[in-house]
Amino acid sequence: MRNAFNSILLALAITCGGCSETTDPVKDQARYRVATGPGAWGFVDGTGKLVIPATLQHAEEFVGTTALVLMEDEFVLIDRSGQVIHNFGDLEFVARVTETLFTTSMNEEITLLTAPNSPNHRFEPPPDILAISIRGFDEGVIPVERAAGWGFASADGKIAIDCKYTWVNRFQDNLAAAALGDAATGYIDHTGQSVIPFDYLHGREFSDGVAPVLCKDELWRYITKENLFAFPGEFADARSFSNGLAVVVPKGSAVWRILNIDGKFINETEYSYLASYVEGLARYRIDKSDGTRVHGYLDTTGNPVLVYNKEVRLGDFVNGVALILHKERSRKSNYYELIDQEGSVLWSSRDQ
Repeated sequence: MRNAFNSILLALAITCGGCSETTDPVKDQARYRVATGPGAWGFVDGTGKLVIPATLQHAEEFVGTTALVLMEDEFVLIDRSGQVIHNFGDLEFVARVTETLFTTSMNEEITLLTAPNSPNHRFEPPPDILAISIRGFDEGVIPVERAAGWGFASADGKIAIDCKYTWVNRFQDNLAAAALGDAATGYIDHTGQSVIPFDYLHGREFSDGVAPVLCKDELWRYITKENLFAFPGEFADARSFSNGLAVVVPKGSAVWRILNIDGKFINETEYSYLASYVEGLARYRIDKSDGTRVHGYLDTTGNPVLVYNKEVRLGDFVNGVALILHKERSRKSNYYELIDQEGSVLWSSRDQ
């Protein structure tokens, strides 16, 4: 089982909304995953109210209307009220090393997951499925695994692309990275046809017409959908573009930089850690020579807009709201805050 119990963690549910008055039904349905300690997970809504008690042994983010959680040593799907809608029983939870693709491998057939854009419809996967992406549907299909390998299923429960790949990534810009063997990654379209040959060690999602690929010299470069290099540049690590920007580690370096779609760095700053842009902001960290750290968010010009000269764990902004864990000297003094993009505190656990 993936170990997630060593420290207080936080993440954002992908279906969250803003935070103010509880009379807004959209905000009431927001779900933020929080932990009060090892093996003590729960969810707060968009106002900071704890709506699902922190009694879960582990919890994944909400995908659509459901979340996969570990409760009393069994994996179950819960709805936004915390009610169990399906019990998977005894199963092995594994994280596949395919970007953000997490799967649930089980000893029994999967029977229920929410289908895309249809809260009243349940997705019933094809028979003989061993694993399925809990990240949900992208462009109408979801990655699934059979004994022969990975492929894609459609919302009607049929196999859309044959399960024959070593791994697959999610569809974006109508293409998905897929592998035939440990060192043969290419891209396929929605018909399962090969669009970019399986000539790469790894590949990430297309965005803004380009995708980062790991070449056989173990350096990352960006390619177009025509399988041409988008611009000169070799990188030790490279992520997909978002908001016209990508975060990369230049060749021979150990620090992160911000790259624009022309392949140029937008500033001279080097970051110890840099996350991809979400809603126009990117989380960053700078490790200073005196041992202290600076955390914060950058706008699309590379300027810091929210800065924390203390230990915090930042969440991405989703619908204009982010969840922050403030880490104090005493672990018991740690506290959460929900903030907007101006840094205004919408809710604090210290007020409870």
